[in-house]
Amino acid sequence: MHRQENGSEIWNIEPCCFEQDHIKNVQDKLVKRINESFEEYCKGNLQEMIEKLDSVKFSLKDIASHTVENAKNVYEAEAPSYNDIFTKERMEEESFDRNTFKKTTLRNRCPIIRQTLQSKQKGLKKFKIKFNEADCKELWEKVNNIVNFAFDYKGEENESKYLNISSYEDVGLGRLDSDDCSLSGVIGGGIKSLIAYMRNPQWFPSRSRNAIWALYFLTDKDSFGCRMDSEFIMVNIQENQISQNYFYPYSLFSYYALVTYKTLKENFNALGIELDQKYRYAYVDSFFEYIAKKNEYDITTLQSRLSEDYV
Repeated sequence: MHRQENGSEIWNIEPCCFEQDHIKNVQDKLVKRINESFEEYCKGNLQEMIEKLDSVKFSLKDIASHTVENAKNVYEAEAPSYNDIFTKERMEEESFDRNTFKKTTLRNRCPIIRQTLQSKQKGLKKFKIKFNEADCKELWEKVNNIVNFAFDYKGEENESKYLNISSYEDVGLGRLDSDDCSLSGVIGGGIKSLIAYMRNPQWFPSRSRNAIWALYFLTDKDSFGCRMDSEFIMVNIQENQISQNYFYPYSLFSYYALVTYKTLKENFNALGIELDQKYRYAYVDSFFEYIAKKNEYDITTLQSRLSEDYV
């Protein structure tokens, strides 16, 4: 868990979170809960199917097939808004007027940044300040590095070898955790991973707010021996608030996203449904969104106040 005290930031997870035994324990709990949640997740689309197809008789395979298609459709609907502006060619053009890149392209055309800047949520006030203060040249450089990495990254061509990866280091996405792809308070894990995910969902999972919350609930809020609490939440004592750990390392998150994909794939395959690996992390994103939405009340409660345990 990430804890903030007296205005200072301790912005990483505890060292034990990178240890093999800890990761195995998190993974085992994650797999168990995904398996338990799978049918319920698929049936979350049941009402939509009833309304769309004017029928109430569906097999689990029918419902699961619709779930797969829905995940792909959501991705396809959102991707153009990002992929039209984050290309190598477009970034090269933007390099000649980086002030416009910040004030127009990012502020007005990038959905996640536009929505964050327009949000009235109190917790986003710091982001707005940081964004306005950010140097446009540095902003362009960081985003350009993310875009180039997303375009140039070559994943494991052998799908079986990829699915057999057993350590977070071997996933190979640690570059997005580097300073080259980060700008404190502005370009964090959520934004940069979303840019990469929209470019290539086969290799890049979206480390969204809801994805981290989903992992918190899918691991039963367990600390797994961490000194403070779950690694997936962040406690801000000064502001009397709990949030998802928005500093969670992308390299480690990507490994748990891969575990999630493999478990979902096994469940879909058991129903005779094959997943298109080109949309690998669109399926994972859909599942994480469902889990977060299911626990929406608890998330709102956690974000609104600290329990007495932390005071």
